[in-house]
Formats: sequence, structure tokens, C-alpha cells
Amino acid sequence: MDGFELTYAVNALGSFALTILLLQQSHLVSDARIVSVSSTGMYKGSQANKSPTSLNSPDLLDAFKDGELLPAGHMFKLYQRSKALQVVFTIELQERLQRDPRYRDAVVQCCHPGKPHTLLAPP
Repeated sequence: MDGFELTYAVNALGSFALTILLLQQSHLVSDARIVSVSSTGMYKGSQANKSPTSLNSPDLLDAFKDGELLPAGHMFKLYQRSKALQVVFTIELQERLQRDPRYRDAVVQCCHPGKPHTLLAPP
């Protein structure tokens, strides 16, 4: 996907690019609501507490060749970081929109849907 790690591209870049494109093309109203859905994995992507630049992943990817299958633990850590990056992007976008008179009333939110539960059918 254009040279980006797939998890990062799907969970982060896609929604970032769409949001920025809509803003640049003035397709959002002044009181827009921008919501992204993260996951509980965002809590494990603890680098988000430090800075957005610490969410890169050379420590997980540099030992592997392009296209090589990653171990499950590495893939889960990439997933966690991409979900934490959604939170960082949400905070940054909200702060930037608050400074723009066109979008001062816009609200940017990120949430996770909660722990999935299995519904049991009655006996």
C-alpha cells in the first residue's frame, strides 16, 4: 500500500487522509462531528502518551523484509500503535480545528466500542 505497513495504512492513514481531504475541499460544515472508532488496544499502545513521533514502528519492522509474514505478537503491537495513533490524531485535529474560525464548533471524538460480549440464545 504505497510503501506503508498495512495495519498503519488501514487503521490510521486512510481515515486521516479522508478527514483532511474533506476539510481541504470544504465538505464539512462548521459544526461537523468527526468520530473515529478505535479499540481497547489503544490503551496498550502506550507510546501515545509520549508523543506522536514515538508511534513509528522500526523496532518491530526493521528485522523483516517487505512482504515477510510477521509474528502474531508483532502484528498485535502494530495494531495497538495504530489505534493509539488514532487517539493522538483526534486530539491534534480537535486542537487545530478550535483555532480555525470555520470549524470552531466542530467536535472530534475517538472511542472504542467496548468489550464484545457473546449473546447466548435462550435454551
